[in-house]
Amino acid sequence: MTKSQTAVEKGRKRVRFSGPERRAMILEAATALISARGYNALTLARLAEECEMTNAGMLHYFASKQDLLVAVLDHQDESNERFLAEIGVDGSTREGARAFMDRLIDRDAGCPEIVRLYTILGAESLDPSHPAHQHLVDRARRIRERAVAMTANWHPDPERFVTMVDSFHEGIQLAWLRDPSIDLRAAWRDFADLVFGARP
Repeated sequence: MTKSQTAVEKGRKRVRFSGPERRAMILEAATALISARGYNALTLARLAEECEMTNAGMLHYFASKQDLLVAVLDHQDESNERFLAEIGVDGSTREGARAFMDRLIDRDAGCPEIVRLYTILGAESLDPSHPAHQHLVDRARRIRERAVAMTANWHPDPERFVTMVDSFHEGIQLAWLRDPSIDLRAAWRDFADLVFGARP
């Protein structure tokens, strides 16, 4: 290192973060890396580099790549539950269910990285040995049970209806990730008008 480089390095102020702040930064970086390349391609060394940390520093927060994945998924689940609680619509009516899904699609359209995260992990974790396999199986079951319970209040065949809506939702997300020129909101609106009934 030259004298000028040394002077620059000495002149830089090291930013110190609290433990929770550092953990949040790691989770954000890990989410971005997994959504871009998948869990299988992630390494803690690459993540440490991305976060400008040493490998030892990274291991202080997450002892293994699997621990990190669990933390990423738990963090996303917590964010999702907060979002659902904030929607503030009654999904137990036809109109409420439509409004609920409209809000969900709006969120998807604004968060392609999170949609891509679950899409990639969903494909990888079809292998039962994948560390996210059971987590995502349980998550899908909880979401489906909640949707079926709400739909049963107004639809004669809630299981079939939820399967149809969920299949379209996952399919249009995948098509949108492949081709961002697709208008996700418009595609959902056309489908929803058919299965829920057109809005007044």
